[in-house]
Amino acid sequence: MPILRLVLVLAVALVAGCSREPEPPPQDPRRPAIVVASFDFPESEILAELYGQALRGRGYPVELVARLGTREVVEPALEQGKVDVVPEYLGTTLTFLAGDRAASADANLNGLRDRHGLEFARFEAMPSRRVTAAALETGEIDVGMIETTDASLFKRDLVQLEDDRRLQPAENVVPVVRRQVVDAYGQALDRVLDAVSVQLTTAELSGLNRQVVVDDQPPSAVAAGWLRAHPVT
Repeated sequence: MPILRLVLVLAVALVAGCSREPEPPPQDPRRPAIVVASFDFPESEILAELYGQALRGRGYPVELVARLGTREVVEPALEQGKVDVVPEYLGTTLTFLAGDRAASADANLNGLRDRHGLEFARFEAMPSRRVTAAALETGEIDVGMIETTDASLFKRDLVQLEDDRRLQPAENVVPVVRRQVVDAYGQALDRVLDAVSVQLTTAELSGLNRQVVVDDQPPSAVAAGWLRAHPVT
């Protein structure tokens, strides 16, 4: 299933202070530097490299900030104008921006009980998707939540269940862009981002994750290779 073509435009006011983000260098106000940031996990870093390198290849001044932090760090940085573009996930970011910032995996286990009528002996918190996959394979746990593009699923004998009762929100990949950048560059910038999104399917993203997580290749090199095979015109 192809990943949705969509750019969310975030209109924000510039306010002071946010830790960890670099101060922007002096720049031409007609061509402001575009700071593309990622969350602190491999898939987000890959996506930031894809969008950032695509923009840079079309002549835009781009600064990439890898693994800036969790959503609680990245979203305020976006709102404060410290970063300009963030590859996001549609369902989660809309929930976060709507104010439901305390959603947790425990709520999804409650959802399995309420919507599917399942009862569980206990809930165990897992430190990563890789640990979750390993625990499923050994029988330590019976049900676990892993995203469909996660490299932990590679070459594992696991059954992926269909979300036929729509428990999970749609998590299409969407580049969130600050209004100031869109106003400065116009639809030409949108077209570059869309040209990446329209070619990036779930299967393609799974393959990129495997190259980084399983094959231990740098996200920047993996993204560059994908862009060579999928030119942005």
